Amino acid sequence: MKKGILLLIIAALMLLAACDEKARVISKEELLTETEEPSVSSAEPETTAEAALAAVYVCGAVQSPGVYMLTDGALVCEALDMAGGFAEDAARDCVNLAARVADGMQLYIPHADELSAQTVPVEIPGVQGADAGGKVNINTATKEELMTLPGIGESKAADIVNYREKNGSFETPEDIKKINGIKDGVYGRISDLITVE
Repeated sequence: MKKGILLLIIAALMLLAACDEKARVISKEELLTETEEPSVSSAEPETTAEAALAAVYVCGAVQSPGVYMLTDGALVCEALDMAGGFAEDAARDCVNLAARVADGMQLYIPHADELSAQTVPVEIPGVQGADAGGKVNINTATKEELMTLPGIGESKAADIVNYREKNGSFETPEDIKKINGIKDGVYGRISDLITVE
């Protein structure tokens, strides 16, 4: 009787061992299958997604300026929505909302006061800020003359005058970007209209 019980226990252990081995084999195969499939299928979407993104810097008269990730080729209006929309004093008609964005783009929304006196400077006899070519000399122009430049409102014009008083003359027209709030977008609009001579 003891031998019968012992044989029964051994048979049960062998059966359990065989079942356990079979379970391990199945789970390893399933694991390999599960591991291989996602890596093959997930590699392509990641590459596609990375290639299709565009970083756009939205700044100026918007609710939440910052860098936003959009689908490359998305509309400017989508970038503006991500930045919370126009600020109250935005010059809304100066932006083409139907244009497409591109990676590394800066989307500058001007303030209405920046456009209040947007006239191209012309040569005015006796005015010290304008040179012979009708350009505004940023080293000698008054605050009012500086405000005739696109994107230069009263506060930025005052900042330019204050900078000159503290630091001396600008050496190149591009030095105007040292003024807080005058970045590539504004400089691009005024670079042909200013001089330091």
